Amino acid sequence: MLDDLRIMLLEDEPLVAMELAEIISTAGGTVAASIQTAQEALGFSDKTNIDVAIFDVHLRAGTSFEVAEALTELEIPFVFCTGDGQDQRRVANWPDVPVIVKPYRASVVVETLSELMRNRNQRHPGTA
Repeated sequence: MLDDLRIMLLEDEPLVAMELAEIISTAGGTVAASIQTAQEALGFSDKTNIDVAIFDVHLRAGTSFEVAEALTELEIPFVFCTGDGQDQRRVANWPDVPVIVKPYRASVVVETLSELMRNRNQRHPGTA
């Protein structure tokens, strides 16, 4: 379902990042990078071709909102992933961005990413 998608993970919990990477690779996607800080993600997104990203909202060193703003400017779609109810209210400023609630099922991650890319491709024909 995620065939040939290059996905950036921004997750500061190594076990969660490993689980997401396994879900993505099993579904045919490629983890372009597994990153733990927003600063590192900003540098990576400027230099690398990625199709979509998954962000943990609350990171040890702040939030992923700065990265969300940068990817919005680059027109790269992304998904928020959080287990914190307070974070879910904070992402209300991003009404068009899907939110995956932890703990999640693999099928939810794959379907959310697939749907996000289908919607992007409908808005921007010829992008894949």
